[in-house]
Amino acid sequence: MDAPGNMVIVEGDRDAKRWMRTANARVDDWLYELVDEMIFVAAGRLRERAPGSIPGLVDIRPAHETATGAFEGIAGVEPDITEETFHSGLGSDPADFPVFVEVGTGIFGPVGQPISSIPGHLMGPIFDPAVGRNIYVQTIQGQRPQRYAERSFEDLVDVAPVMIRDGLFELGRRD
Repeated sequence: MDAPGNMVIVEGDRDAKRWMRTANARVDDWLYELVDEMIFVAAGRLRERAPGSIPGLVDIRPAHETATGAFEGIAGVEPDITEETFHSGLGSDPADFPVFVEVGTGIFGPVGQPISSIPGHLMGPIFDPAVGRNIYVQTIQGQRPQRYAERSFEDLVDVAPVMIRDGLFELGRRD
């Protein structure tokens, strides 16, 4: 048996209706701004924390919509560097340098073993303070991780809720 239904029509404030009709565009604009702001903060933290020449490699890709309602932006270390920027040993690519600094190498890195040169070759020159000059060696322990990117990400995680809260507050204001 079909029951009759009730329909309630509520006439609301014209300004509220107008604002609601444009809400999607306003939210999209806010998301663009929020993602861009987070990217600039992340890039700034990377530049502050990265050692040596790495801050010069920090770059951003501004916010862009990857799908309806999905926004992406990138702040990171661009590894397109040349031999003139960083010198590499046999079998390593200078583009890997920022990663090696982040995660460590040799006994301090993911492999957990000393770095050895190929038979018949030595690594160096390495300054040895004990003898006061450069030396050449067959193996080295490696470099401790500096975790500059990880610490920069943690900074962003801490500041993101504040950025979102402040951004939402601005979004709720009427023109």
